[in-house]
Amino acid sequence: ADADMWVQDAGDISVLCVARRKDEEEMLGFFNYSEMDKTVHLPQGGVYRDMLGRRRLDVQELAIPGHGFIWAKKVRQEE
Repeated sequence: ADADMWVQDAGDISVLCVARRKDEEEMLGFFNYSEMDKTVHLPQGGVYRDMLGRRRLDVQELAIPGHGFIWAKKVRQEE
């Protein structure tokens, strides 16, 4: 409960991005409130892993299905 948490601009009013960071760990939650699929573009980059599907993600361009969500954890270099 001592992690920093904030809302981040996902570039689309239909998509909420919640960021959480503690020490070296960072997670992003993307929530698509539209019935249409959305693609979001984020300026930060980095390699993340989908925490549910375990696939690697390029967060600079991320496809989110309609009414879908993605929890992503930043991959450290040694992972």
